Amino acid sequence: MGLKTNVDTDSIQDRVGRKLPCFPEFLSSRFTLIFRISIRLNYCLYLVCWTCIAAAEETAPAGAALTLENLLEEAQRQNPGFLAEKAHTEELFSKNEAAERNQWPKLSLNGDVRNSAVEWRESRSSSAGVSLSQPIYQGGSLRLRRSIAELQLQQGTLQLRLRELALQLQVKSAYYDSLLFAAKLQEEEKALERVKQHSHNVGLFFEQGKVWRNDLLQADVKVARARKDLVSARNSVLTGRARINQLLGRDVDAPLELAGKLEWRDGGWKWEAIRRLALQDHPQVQSSRLGMELAERSVELAGSGLRPNLNFTGSYTRNYSEGALNAESASSSVGLSATWLLFDGSTRFEEQAALHAVRGARYRIRETEQGVLLQAKQAWLAVEEAGEQVGVLQKALEHAEENYQVNIVRYQEQLGTGNDVLDAEDLLKSTRLDWLGAIRDYWKSVAALESAVARPTSQWGEDVPAHP
Repeated sequence: MGLKTNVDTDSIQDRVGRKLPCFPEFLSSRFTLIFRISIRLNYCLYLVCWTCIAAAEETAPAGAALTLENLLEEAQRQNPGFLAEKAHTEELFSKNEAAERNQWPKLSLNGDVRNSAVEWRESRSSSAGVSLSQPIYQGGSLRLRRSIAELQLQQGTLQLRLRELALQLQVKSAYYDSLLFAAKLQEEEKALERVKQHSHNVGLFFEQGKVWRNDLLQADVKVARARKDLVSARNSVLTGRARINQLLGRDVDAPLELAGKLEWRDGGWKWEAIRRLALQDHPQVQSSRLGMELAERSVELAGSGLRPNLNFTGSYTRNYSEGALNAESASSSVGLSATWLLFDGSTRFEEQAALHAVRGARYRIRETEQGVLLQAKQAWLAVEEAGEQVGVLQKALEHAEENYQVNIVRYQEQLGTGNDVLDAEDLLKSTRLDWLGAIRDYWKSVAALESAVARPTSQWGEDVPAHP
């Protein structure tokens, strides 16, 4: 991992190494030497720290199979949509800083030069000055605007968290889909080998005159269809990897190897515990509550226009004139200015509009809470449903495997037909694919449940116990 830095050590050393005019020569040289050594030591420490950080950020060596954790970390570093949302949050941070700096004094310089001619006599005048202004009180609007900017920054941070949750859900879903596609590819390869073996057996029986030609034709058709299914499975694997590459901010054709496989593990979480967990720290609920605070601040801001304003101003100007009479003068002023708007017909309606916004924000909090609960309920039910399907299909798969073996033996003993073997093979493949699909659906539902409660299962702790 390359390390780039914008630190210019030469310029730093040049600035630090300049002689201080207030120091004697021998003190200045020693002072410069000490600081140059200090700068170099600090820079070396800087390089060591960033090298350690860079090494810690490396998720996996090049060409290694990526785990789900590797994919999530890389997606947060490189996904364009997430980085755009992160840039927006940084924009809100800058706006918050700007709102805070609005309370600082404002310093400005001014000057002008004029030439004039009266009765063929030329004269020149010039002036230069500096002015300072400091808002002291503006009806509370300065404080309110800063508070609003801080709340907007908090909302932006929560939106970034929501975007992170959405990205994690997309990556997890694509990961589990890719694992399913890889498992399906293996199953299609096994199915092709099974039907090819059956076609070979049918060919031997046909040569011995034990079966009709239609059995051989049916076996050949089955082999052709198995090859077609294998091509579709390979394309699905490539499509799944391209989807992951797109989420990681890579080129869709970039090489990608995934670690892991679909395995069944029951969580068994209770809905009452999930319900409590969903409303604790969910970013959507927090954002709606911040919206309520923003609306309340807007009510105060709407009424701040009818409060007095107090500003401090100071200026210093120096005038020069050249001509028949050379003159020079200076002027300075310091003062406080106060204004109070006593009536404005629009202020009352602006306050009413802000009050309506507060009422709407209060309703939206309730709506958001119910929406979060509904999302968590749907995900929890999907987890329960997928878990039951996995258990049912596990038993069905055991029976399908036994049924296939029985029909193979019956066909070899000429007690069954080729259609029985082909039907048993179809039943075995479809049952295995359904079982794998149910495991994939289970883990995707778990990922949706993690997104609904805004935290992974590893952080649920004892708050969400399993079924007894």
